[in-house]
Amino acid sequence: MRKKISVLGMELDNSSYSEALTIIEKFLSDTAVSTVLSVDVDMLALAEQDETVRQQLQEADYTVICDAMILEAAGSPSFTRTKEISSKHFYEEFMKLVYHLDKTVCLIGAAKEDNQIFREFLLSHYANLRIVGEVTASGQREENETAVNTVNTVTPDVVLSILPSPLQEEFLKEHKQQVSARIWYGLLPDIQKTQDSGRLASALHHYFQRRALRSRIKRYEEKHR
Repeated sequence: MRKKISVLGMELDNSSYSEALTIIEKFLSDTAVSTVLSVDVDMLALAEQDETVRQQLQEADYTVICDAMILEAAGSPSFTRTKEISSKHFYEEFMKLVYHLDKTVCLIGAAKEDNQIFREFLLSHYANLRIVGEVTASGQREENETAVNTVNTVTPDVVLSILPSPLQEEFLKEHKQQVSARIWYGLLPDIQKTQDSGRLASALHHYFQRRALRSRIKRYEEKHR
């Protein structure tokens, strides 16, 4: 049985990384695209205000918690899971699986420059990764439709998305059913964790995130009593 936690009225997956990989690996044999979305505190804050983000999180086939503060806020801060989330990046475990299985990937970002940086980042860790396409989506219908057509031409196993929210969720709302891939993986929140600007700045950022999340949860609970 899949483990879940509830935060701000949203159900999020909370399985260990090994359990999550077992679940997600099965998506690679499905015919319809499955969405895997990384979730951090900032994304939860956006979901509280943006119905499309909230809807896509709830409809995702799997949500990857990449911020241990979410466990604390849900009252489920088990030592093992907190340590796992704090010390490891799930996308790294996922990419090892994709690399080992020799699956193809297509990159999608908001600009060509983003994709170029993303490609270099991936190839620096997985030199022989089979990148079969790169597309951009800016929210313009024509560009989004071109992106879908390009993805469907190369038919990748996995679409790796670094589209920011809510752009990613708006794209999924309009085009998910048209995408010919096995998995759509929105991994931007998890990747951003690798770009802390110093220990003090990171500690302060987490402190204010935690305080803001607690405040949101308190308001939510008072509203729904």
